[in-house]
Amino acid sequence: MQGCIVAGFKNQAVPSHNDVDTSVITGAIGGVDERPADPTIVSDQRHVRDTISQMDSQSLKTDSVSWDNAETGNQGIISGILERDDGDRLCRQFQTTRATYDGAHLYYGQICLIAPQVWAVTAFNRFE
Repeated sequence: MQGCIVAGFKNQAVPSHNDVDTSVITGAIGGVDERPADPTIVSDQRHVRDTISQMDSQSLKTDSVSWDNAETGNQGIISGILERDDGDRLCRQFQTTRATYDGAHLYYGQICLIAPQVWAVTAFNRFE
């Protein structure tokens, strides 16, 4: 028959709140932003990205190009497209209006070529 032995310290008092060692500081792992991305904004970002990424170098010199996202019903005008090579990758900076049911706003953004023919949105910020 197996058994277990339970032993304690007879002469040691239970620590009170005053006996807590506050010199020990533990760290915490940073939390993940649990707010899901707004699917409407994500869809519009993809639409703007696709519109700009399909433009050739000559088309980039145009004053503006409009976009209309049938999925969200939102639309806007992309302007000020500037292509630059930052050494590691080719990027296109831009500004766009974004007209939604709750009003029109100006956004500044950037897309970058992260692999052959694969563009990623690296910035899409509303101008306040």
